[in-house]
Parts: sequence; C-alpha cells; structure tokens
Amino acid sequence: MKYPALKTISLILALLTLSVALPSCGGGETGGSDITAAPQSDGETAAAETEFVYDYGSLDMEGEEFKILNTEQPYMFYSSLDFEELTGDALDDEIFLRNRAIESSYNLEIAIDGGYSLEDASTALQKTVLAGDDVYKAAYLRDTWIANLLTGGCLADQQDYDGFRFDMPWWDGDAIEMNRFGGKQSIFFSFNDVSLVDFEGTVTVFFNEDMMEDLGIEFPYQTVRDGKWTLDAYAALAKAGANLNGADSFAWAQDSDAVYGCISYEHFTDSFIIGGDVDFFTRDADNNPRLAARGDKFDAVVEKVLRLCVNDGEWLFLNKSEPNHYEIAFKNSRTLMTVAQLKAANKYRDMETSYGILPIPKYDEAQEDYRCLRSYTYVLCIPATNTDMDKTAVVMDALAYRSYADVMPVFYEGRVSQKTLRNQDSIDMLAIMRDSRHYDIGQAYGWGNTIKDIFRKCAKSKKTEYASDVESKRAAIEASIEEIIEMIG
Repeated sequence: MKYPALKTISLILALLTLSVALPSCGGGETGGSDITAAPQSDGETAAAETEFVYDYGSLDMEGEEFKILNTEQPYMFYSSLDFEELTGDALDDEIFLRNRAIESSYNLEIAIDGGYSLEDASTALQKTVLAGDDVYKAAYLRDTWIANLLTGGCLADQQDYDGFRFDMPWWDGDAIEMNRFGGKQSIFFSFNDVSLVDFEGTVTVFFNEDMMEDLGIEFPYQTVRDGKWTLDAYAALAKAGANLNGADSFAWAQDSDAVYGCISYEHFTDSFIIGGDVDFFTRDADNNPRLAARGDKFDAVVEKVLRLCVNDGEWLFLNKSEPNHYEIAFKNSRTLMTVAQLKAANKYRDMETSYGILPIPKYDEAQEDYRCLRSYTYVLCIPATNTDMDKTAVVMDALAYRSYADVMPVFYEGRVSQKTLRNQDSIDMLAIMRDSRHYDIGQAYGWGNTIKDIFRKCAKSKKTEYASDVESKRAAIEASIEEIIEMIG
C-alpha cells in the first residue's frame, strides 16, 4: 500500500521515543529529534543508524505578536491550539509546550484568537483582509467556509515561500497536491496536524464487540488486515445485526427493542462511495477540477452502496437531537454498527460494552487500498494582507513539525488509543485509517454537497436510481467550477 510517510504506524510509535530539545531564542541552536534505527552488525540486514535534526534557522522576530485565528465548533472535536498554562492533561500540556518552544526559538509571542465559530471565523478573516489590516498571520478555518476567501483574493499563495517545506512528512503532501489548480499550481490552503480537528473528522466504522460476539461472528480485524474488508463483508454484518426482537417494525422508536445492522448519518453514502475508490471530483490535464460522478466503475460502486440502505433494519438514517442520534444509538447498543467520525469515540468513554473501529470498506478485494473520507477538516490559510510571509512560513513549518514530532504521538497514544479505543486491534485499525485518509476536492469550493446530496437523499428514501439527478446538476456545477477557476486564476 502506498501510504505517506507521516501516516505509518511505525513512525508514530517510533516518535514516542523522540527527545526534542527546546531551541534557543533566535534559533542560535537547532533543536531536533534523533530517529535512530538498529545499527548494522557484521554486514547483516539490520538498518543503518539514521539521524534527523530539524533546522529551525536563525529567525528573530524581536518579541512580535504572532496571532492565529482559530475556529471553534460545537461538535466535540479537539480544536484547541494553545493554553494559558499547563493543565495536567498530557495532550493539553504538549500543545502548551509546543507553542512555548516556538516562542523561544523565534522570539515571538503566539496569540490565538478563538472567539469565532465556523462561518463567523471565515467572515472575520475576510473583513480584516478587505480592510487591508495585517491582523492575523495565519488561520485554521473549516474548509467548507473558505470559498468566498478563495474567490475574493483574500488568501496568499503559500507555494511562493520556501519556509513551507511541503515535501516533508509533517505536511500532508497528497492533500496539498490534490488542491493545486491551474497553470500556476497555487496553494491557497494546506494540511498539517497543528489543529487536530482534521484527524478526528475522519469517517470510520464503529462496531459493538459484545453484540458481535453474541451473534457468534468473528471480529473483522483480520479481514481488514487481509484486504478483504469490502462492501459485501460489511453487508453481511449489517444483515446479521438486524433483529426485530419482538417489535412490530424497524421504524425508529426510543423505547423499541428493535436492533439494527447500522445506524448512521449523511456522510454514510459520501464515505462509502469514496471508500470504493471512485471520486466525485477529479482534475483534468490542465490540473483544473472537474466533476466526475460518472463511468462504469462509479455506477457500480454507487449502486452497491445505495443497495446497502434499502433493506429495513440493515441501515437507518438517524441524526436528530439526543437520544435520537446515531452516535447515542450505538452507545446504547441499539445497533451493531455505526458509521461516524472518529470524534464520536469521545462520547464512548463511559460506554459499558466493548467496541472497535474499522476503516471504510473497499468496493471489492481487487481494490488495492482503503480510503477513509476526511469529512470535517480545518485547513491552514494565510491572509493576503500578511506582510511577513517569509517569517510566517518559517514559523508555521516549525509548528507543523513540532506537532508531528511531539503532539501527534501523545494524541495517538494517549487521547485516542488508551482513552477511547479498547484494544490493540483497534489501534492497528486506527493506523490503517490514518494511512488512508482521503480529501474530496469539491469540499472547499461549494460543489461537494450539491452532488453528494443526491446520493444522501436516495439512501434516505431507499432509492437506487440517481443518474438523471446527477445529470440535472452537472451543467450548474461545471459552470460554477469554470467561474471559480477564472476568479482564482
């Protein structure tokens, strides 16, 4: 499988042993991490000793404030970028120490402006740019709220600055490359783990181990490892999990005894279609985005995904307030599986039954890799009014590196693996998920939901015919794509 270097479990576990020294003020000494493999012995096949030390350079910002706009949200994602002091929580404290290390290295003061949520954060950044004010050096914004910034010339092109080392593993190079359009190949937003929201927004399959054990079904962890976790394998589990238990029907009722194969939400169809190795959007020979959503393979994947939603009891859409919510239905053992974002595990800390996670299934065994949709993503944006772009690139690259080297191991081993996941199998599954995250091009430009809503509505109404609906939207979406290409260009 072709996985990015950052995403491999071996690197994540190796990073737990790193010792990263605080760099001195002004970058006079380069702090860094020694990554050491087993030494060679008598010409044997043991790996040669290797060492990597991050070069912080010699930037001195003379005590300047480095203000970052952060987006708040109400959905229990971990979105904090800084803390006023050590809190005693391992993850909080690592983020605090990361920021103090960067402040010490570059003689600056990091300030996080987190008073805005979702659309309001993008609007706040837009207002400062339109007013010509150099207020924010950087911003972490929800990708679905940046279209106006992209088309309004509010964002700087990050590819123009060498301080961003996008080819290094502390940046998600695949996602960055996927969103470079046109002849200039501009980078208006980028991906790293300074904000942890992106990782927690990855869609996964949760399953109830106790329920599966009662059904006499072997846990599908090895099926995943063997590359045999497919739509057909998922369908068999969904069918086995559906049970009326004396109820009159599978119509949802809080006090019913009916149990379901899978209860989920809107992103079920999005993630399963993407997981089947087809795309809603792609790029043409000129690297410009184009609406895909057609072709024999696409039709085969979509038909199979929609058929997963047809049979009563095997799939139910449930996304209302608690307790009539897919995450809570799973917590209450009303469903064998749920397809949800990884952050749903934050609600299961006190769950009495054991559960596990799995990547989104493949279309079939011939498919080489799993693909897990990133459904809730914060991207790094640099406002066009930033007058210190070269310095900003250096600082943000260092923040991305420290997140990679110090924060992610703590997040992975502490917050995720030990506190919310129950066993080593799920930790292995999480590593596969991390390796296979996929970003949909249409998400940041306003086209994505237009096409995805067609398949979401089909699933809810148990329809499998969608082609005419797709074609009815095609002209409008393609016109919007052309308009945005022209405006960005």
